[in-house]
Amino acid sequence: MDIIRARQRPYEPGMDQFVLTDALLTGVADIDNQHRMLFRLANQVVDPATLAGGPLVFMQLLAFLGGYVEYHFAGEELAMRQAAYPGLEKHVLWHGLFCAEVEDIALQAQQSGVSEQLVRRVSDAVQSWLTDHICVTDRQLADFLVDRAAHDSIHLPAEQQLRDAGMIPSDFDLSAYSDKKL
Repeated sequence: MDIIRARQRPYEPGMDQFVLTDALLTGVADIDNQHRMLFRLANQVVDPATLAGGPLVFMQLLAFLGGYVEYHFAGEELAMRQAAYPGLEKHVLWHGLFCAEVEDIALQAQQSGVSEQLVRRVSDAVQSWLTDHICVTDRQLADFLVDRAAHDSIHLPAEQQLRDAGMIPSDFDLSAYSDKKL
């Protein structure tokens, strides 16, 4: 299954390392669209141009990725609670592990500086999350939501709904994640 492009390939300008292939689609448009954004942000973080831009650029992009990850996870988690998803606890655990990994990477970057090894760690964390989380856990969630919704459209909670539920910071601004680079 061609989930991601192999890291061993030499970098080619304009070639993303992480690509949302058909094998990664869940069939729930909101989840798939948010995964596309996560991939775009992850690709920016591991892009060699980011490392060449200096530690501040790397740290800003990593923080930006972390913020969007929290938003995405909050949306999934509120949807799971609202739908009484039986796999909620395990799914939330996966989310927590990935957030902890991103936080640890940011801490390592602050303490030891940004290096190619650290960028590789980001790449490995994202790759692991893609193969272990999206392909299995998110697909199980999507299947449950589709079965439960029958013929109704499935939507993740909106930004304001997440803010009102206290699941994202009050100053979170989704519009900052437009198609423009940071």
